[in-house]
Amino acid sequence: MDNKRIKIVYMSFSGNVRSFNHRLQEYATQQHHLNNENPLIDLLEISEETLPTESDSKFLFYYQHI
Repeated sequence: MDNKRIKIVYMSFSGNVRSFNHRLQEYATQQHHLNNENPLIDLLEISEETLPTESDSKFLFYYQHI
């Protein structure tokens, strides 16, 4: 069994990003059940109150303001 995982750290002000990420996580889980080479997704929601931390992982930052 392969332990590939994608970690998504996100902020959701109106709930849209939270909803999208949870649907993406469900889809990844379904695809992983079909083929365990497909990665699973771990989610971490942060807010203004989240304490800063360091990460040694590669990451992508995406921001959309409407």
